[in-house]
Amino acid sequence: MAHHGRHTAPPAKRSRLHAGMVLAGAVGVLVALVELTFSSSGRTVAPPVAMPTFAPVMTVHAAPIKKKPVKKVIPPVTVRVATFNLLGCGFTWNNGHPGSTPNTSHYAPCEQRFGGMWSYINSMGHSIVGFEEVQAPVQAMFRARTGQGSGWGMYPTSTSTYETAILWRTADWHLIKAEDFRTPFFASGNGFSYVTDRAILLQHRNGRRVWVMVAHHAPSTSPNWSTALGIDLATESDLFRTLLATHVPVLFLADTNDTSNRTLCAFQSKVASAHSIYGPANCADPGSPNNQNMDKIIGSDHIDFNGVLEDWSVQKAKITDHGSPSAYATISDQVRKP
Repeated sequence: MAHHGRHTAPPAKRSRLHAGMVLAGAVGVLVALVELTFSSSGRTVAPPVAMPTFAPVMTVHAAPIKKKPVKKVIPPVTVRVATFNLLGCGFTWNNGHPGSTPNTSHYAPCEQRFGGMWSYINSMGHSIVGFEEVQAPVQAMFRARTGQGSGWGMYPTSTSTYETAILWRTADWHLIKAEDFRTPFFASGNGFSYVTDRAILLQHRNGRRVWVMVAHHAPSTSPNWSTALGIDLATESDLFRTLLATHVPVLFLADTNDTSNRTLCAFQSKVASAHSIYGPANCADPGSPNNQNMDKIIGSDHIDFNGVLEDWSVQKAKITDHGSPSAYATISDQVRKP
């Protein structure tokens, strides 16, 4: 029986028909695009071709880590320091004659007293010693006991006359540089005789450095003594400040021939951090007496004193007419600006 109504293609034909319609539509779209390529002037303009876009690829490298330079930390150094007046050869028995100073004229000759001094500084374990009144023939005796293989270094080592010297233990220190400076000594009339004092730069075996000054002031019995002392203190305090400006601590060892605290006051007027083993730090403080030992040890910033000893045994033994003050000095970090 025949059916009336719409004719429906078989499934296979419907698929082919649908594909054809899709293709025809695509062709129509293509034709339309081609038609758009014609401009009003009749010239053919190629249609723009869309290019694929890509996100830029960036390689990020981490910044190198900057390593901070390792600061070498040099530990503090603690050594025993001293000042020692040898009592000059001319002040005691010499060449078969009594010395020029009544109080010491019958002391043994300096050559005989030298051995007692040498035994003393070695038994005390001193590392740095400042000497005053180093006169001939003791100069030659010092040179024979110091130098290569002796365990002690010395400045100066020349054969010229000198009255001040600095010794150091070579197991602890070596000499970097040395300087001399002149100060008035005996004052008579309108003039002065001068003494050559010393300043040396020492470096400890661990790298720590220290300046060491040694000085001998005019004796209080000398005419114009106060004037000479004023010149001495001005010269030394200026040098103390100059050396400290190198950012290395400074140690001052001296026979000042003065029992007041005038020396410390002069130094503190130039360098506020200057302080004495006799303390306290302030020179004007009532606790800083005017009957101090005339042999002084003064330190700058970053030198701390302890274990202070005012040893009069060397005077009692008539090795010298002075005591020999000493102290442990702890030398620490680089100094601040004065």
